[in-house]
Amino acid sequence: MNLWAFALGLVLTVAATARADVVVLSNRTPQQTVFHVQPHNRAESTHKLAAGDLLSLPVDGPVKIRFGAKDAERELLIEANSVCFFFYDETGSLDLNRIGFAAEANTAATEARTQDQEAVAAKTTRKKDPFRAPICTVPVKILVDDEEPYVRKVWEKRLRDRVKRASAILEKHCRVRFEVVAADTWDTENGETDFRNMLAEFEREVPVRPAALAIGFSSQRLILEQRIHLGGTFAPLRQHILIREWSKSMSDADRLEVLLHELGHYLGATHSPEQDSAMRPRLNDGKANLATFRLGYDPVNTLIMCLVGEEIRDRKVRLLKDLSSGTRQKLRSIYAEIAKITPDDSASVRLMQLLGDGSTKANTTISTE
Repeated sequence: MNLWAFALGLVLTVAATARADVVVLSNRTPQQTVFHVQPHNRAESTHKLAAGDLLSLPVDGPVKIRFGAKDAERELLIEANSVCFFFYDETGSLDLNRIGFAAEANTAATEARTQDQEAVAAKTTRKKDPFRAPICTVPVKILVDDEEPYVRKVWEKRLRDRVKRASAILEKHCRVRFEVVAADTWDTENGETDFRNMLAEFEREVPVRPAALAIGFSSQRLILEQRIHLGGTFAPLRQHILIREWSKSMSDADRLEVLLHELGHYLGATHSPEQDSAMRPRLNDGKANLATFRLGYDPVNTLIMCLVGEEIRDRKVRLLKDLSSGTRQKLRSIYAEIAKITPDDSASVRLMQLLGDGSTKANTTISTE
C-alpha cells in the first residue's frame, strides 16, 4: 500500500452511512482484472477492469465483490463510498485493498447524526436500481477572448470537440456529462497580468446564462508569458473557469488534460499526489503526449466527484453553499487527510475553508500550474 492509500485509510469509511451511492475500484495490476459484484437483494454482475483503469459503481448499500482464480477465489463485503484497488500480494494472488475500513466507529456515528431532512428526502427519490441511475448533465458556455487568432467556425469546433472528449472521461468516472449549449466571445483587459484579476474580470464581464458553467479560453499575450496558472476557478461549483489557450509548449493532449483538471475542480476534486492523475498540481509535463498514458483521475478524487455529482443529479445543486450537510462533512474529512500528505500544496486546505463557512469570496484560485 502506498502513502496515499495508507494516509486515507482512516477517513473514507466516513461516507458509509445511509446515504450511500458509489464504490470506486482501481486496478493496480499489470493486466485486466475480472470480478463480480452483487448488491443486496440484486443479481450479480460481471465486470472487467483494464490495467491501470478504474470503475465507479453506483450502489445503494454494501456490495459483495468476488474475484480471483477458482482455486483462490475471494469474496469481500465492501461498504458504500469506499475506495478500493486490486493488486497482487506477495504470493502472486489477486487481492483487494479496502481503503477506509479501519475508520473509528464513532466517526461514522457522528456523520450519521448530521443527516438532515433534505438528505433524507433525496434518498427517498433515488432510483430503485442505482446501476440505472441517469447521467446528469451540466450545460456549458464556451468563450474565447478578443485575442483569439482564429475565426469562430474554427475555434468553436476546436473547443466543442475538447469539451466533448473531456466529458466522455468524466462521464465514465462519475456519471456527469458536460454539454456545450452556447458559444460567445468577451473582451479582456490588455494590461492585466495577474491571473486572479483576469478570472475575476471574466466573472464580472461574462453572464453564465443559458448555461450553468462558463469556460473562458484566453489568448491574452501577457497571461501566456507566465509559467503558472494554466487554468483556474475560485471554488467548486463556481460558475466560471478561465484557461490559458495558447502556448508554444502545449499540445492538444496537454490542453485536454488542463480542461479535465479544471472540470475536476468544478466537481470538488483536489490536487493529488498520484502522478498519473489529471489532478496532479503541475501539468504540461509531457505525460499527456505519451501513448501509454491514460488521461483520467485518481480513485480518491473520483469518489469526491461522485459525491458532488450525486448532489447535482439528485438535488439539482448548482452552488457550493447548497451541498447537503452530509456531503459537506464527507468532503471536509477527505480534504483534511489529503492536506496532511500534501503539506506543500494549499488546494485541500482552501477547499476545507470553503466548505467550513460556505464562502466563495474571490481571493484565491484553485488552479493548476
